[in-house]
Amino acid sequence: MTAATKNANYTPAMEARLAEVYVPTDAQEARTSQVKALSVELDRTSRSIIAKLTTMKLYVPKAYRTKTGAKPVRKEAIVRAIEAQVGAELDGLEKATKNTLIKIFNAFAVVEVETFESEVDEEAATEVTS
Repeated sequence: MTAATKNANYTPAMEARLAEVYVPTDAQEARTSQVKALSVELDRTSRSIIAKLTTMKLYVPKAYRTKTGAKPVRKEAIVRAIEAQVGAELDGLEKATKNTLIKIFNAFAVVEVETFESEVDEEAATEVTS
C-alpha cells in the first residue's frame, strides 16, 4: 500500500502572501474586506481563506455574544461569585438554572448596597448628634 500524497491547496508563495497582507483585527468589517480581497487575489473562496488563516493562527474570529449583546458568563463563574459573597462553599448550587443564579447574585448585591447605605446613614446620624 502506498502512502497517499497530499494535494496542497495553497502554495508556499500563497501562504507567504496571506501572512504578508492579512492584518489581524477585532473589527468585523475589516476582517471581511481583507478576506474578500485575498479571495479575489488568490482565486479561492472566502471560507477557504478564513480556514487557511485559522490554521496559520492569524485569523481572529468574531467574539461570541449572547442574544442581549452581552459577553457570555458561565454558570460556574456566577456560582463562585455567590460563594465569595456568602463566604462558604455551596454544594449543589451549580445545578440551578442560570437565571436563578443571576437573581441570587443580584439579591446579594442589593443586600450589600442596602447594608452599606444603612451604615452610611448611621454614621451620618452619629456625626449630627455629636
